[in-house]
Amino acid sequence: TDPPSWVPDFTSWNEQPAKPRIYTDFIATRDSNLCAMLSEDGKVLSLEGKLLDEIFILGPIHWRSHPQQSGDAPSNNYSTGDFSNSSYEWEARQAMIWIQECRALALGDSEFINPQRLEGFCRSMLWDCPIQGGTKVSKELLAHFEMFIECAVIPLESRDSAWQARARGVVPDLNIYFETFSRGRHFSETRNGRLGSMPKGTKVGDKICVFYGGNLPYVVRPSGKGKYTLIGDCYVHGFMYGEAMDMEDIKTETIHLV
Repeated sequence: TDPPSWVPDFTSWNEQPAKPRIYTDFIATRDSNLCAMLSEDGKVLSLEGKLLDEIFILGPIHWRSHPQQSGDAPSNNYSTGDFSNSSYEWEARQAMIWIQECRALALGDSEFINPQRLEGFCRSMLWDCPIQGGTKVSKELLAHFEMFIECAVIPLESRDSAWQARARGVVPDLNIYFETFSRGRHFSETRNGRLGSMPKGTKVGDKICVFYGGNLPYVVRPSGKGKYTLIGDCYVHGFMYGEAMDMEDIKTETIHLV
C-alpha cells in the first residue's frame, strides 16, 4: 500500500529536482500557528489553512535530459554560445524552447509584458533569490532579466558575436538561479492571473493553498469526499509574504490530506 501523499518519500530523494525551499526565507502565513490533527488510522492529516486559487495554465517542465544521458542534463555554456558538443546543443535547444514557452505564457494575449506581470515573471522564475524578502524588484534586475530572456529565445543558428557580447552583459548568476529554482518545475498561471512555479506532477485544476504555520504555499488535488492529495510546495507571486492572511473573503478551513 502506498503511503499517504503527505508522507515524504525518501527513496526518491536523489531524483527530486531543484529544492528552492531550502534557499529561501518566505513567510506565506506570517506568524500563524500550526493546527494539525492525525486520524486514528494515521492516514489522514488535517490542517487548518486557506484554499486560495487553482492552476489554470500549466507550462512545460524544465530541464529535459538528453535522450542518451541519465539524470539531469548539465548546463550549456550560455555566455559564450559554445554549443559544439552535441549534448550541449541538444540541451541548449531544449532550454531555448522551454524559455520561449514560458515567455509566451507570461505574454498571454499581449505583445509586451507590462511591468507588474514582468515582476511576477521574474520573481516566479527565480524564487526571489536575488531579492530581499518582499521588497520590490530593482529596475536593474528587471532589465537584466528581460535581457536574459531575450538572449535565451534567440535560435542557436542566430547567436553570432553580437549575441555573445549581449549575453555576457547579463548578470551571470541569473543562469544559475534559473537552473537552481526552475529546473524540474512548471511555470504557470492561476485562474486569478497569478504567475508561479509549480512542482512536478501538477495538473490544471489543482488547488493552491496555505497551511497555517507554514512558510510556503502548496499545490493540492481534490481526491473526493472533501479530501486532497498533496502534490508539493510552490511559488505563487503575491502569496509568499503573508498576503493570504489579509484576504478576509477567503475563510479558514480544515484541509484533509490523504
